[in-house]
Amino acid sequence: MKRKTSSLIPVWSGLAIDQRDLRTHFWYESAQGKKRRLCDDLESSGDVQSLDPATPFLPCKSCQDLYVQDLVMGKRVLEYSPLPATNPSASPIASMVYSNEIGGYPTEYMSNGMLERPAIGMATFARFYDAPASEKVRIVRDARTYWIDPDGYRQRDYYWALRNTLSHTHWNTNDLSDFENAFEEMLSRQVKPDRKENYQEVGQAYLRFWTKQRDAQFFKVPPGSIEIAGLTVLINPEVGMRRPGDVLALKLWLSAPVPKRSFRQAIQYLMSEAQFRGWQKDLTPALWDVRREEIMPPVKVPRDFDLVIKGQAAAFKQQWDDLGVEKT
Repeated sequence: MKRKTSSLIPVWSGLAIDQRDLRTHFWYESAQGKKRRLCDDLESSGDVQSLDPATPFLPCKSCQDLYVQDLVMGKRVLEYSPLPATNPSASPIASMVYSNEIGGYPTEYMSNGMLERPAIGMATFARFYDAPASEKVRIVRDARTYWIDPDGYRQRDYYWALRNTLSHTHWNTNDLSDFENAFEEMLSRQVKPDRKENYQEVGQAYLRFWTKQRDAQFFKVPPGSIEIAGLTVLINPEVGMRRPGDVLALKLWLSAPVPKRSFRQAIQYLMSEAQFRGWQKDLTPALWDVRREEIMPPVKVPRDFDLVIKGQAAAFKQQWDDLGVEKT
């Protein structure tokens, strides 16, 4: 569903220099020209300082969640801007942005009681592209299940507990020791021996690799989205890594098998295409094979690959629609 540009509300990252809160929030400008925080709509009584690359990044998780939830499950009215921007719309944020507190899917995503297509994650699309024809429908069905019942889907997400621990520790505080301290406790809750073993291997590899990066800092990469043949794909690398000479946007690969070349091509194409359309041009996108402690180099993308991707996007969209008429 496309929206008129005039209805978008620019948000930007910044620190309120007049307040003791050291977290970086998303801000927007109200119709009265006031700068307000996205997470709680608090008005800043002074200036909001744009995020300096040299400033330690301590993100506000609530702001980030609201931004992502609006992009993925809401009306997509928020548009990330690298600099403070004037809001051309006088619409109040609270009545427009999806959040867990508001709950439910907005009515514009429902048609005859069936869920319409929201944005899908780029890893889901890359798996669809990489999969043989016999497995593609299962991937689309899983994607529909995720959007209809995300809490229920987590029970089937093999690495959810590990990613959730990272999200609440290192990715929230930029302090690797927070993840290290929570890691063993998370492992102790795993009752399946094979899962516990896999978590231990991946978690330790994550700690080793990050520790070896000289002066590395985590930062949250604002997600974006692109539309391909009518399918909206969410560009959502989990990790931003700032280190001397590099500012990386990293999509994580946690599984034991080495990612196939076709999967890597799809991920690489999607992030590069998003950058071509204006998403985070100052970052270097890459796939991080966590288990093997490797940031994977670029792979050659075949000529006319964009036509192949468009065909796969059209196929994904058609299968989503076809599954919508199945009895649930």
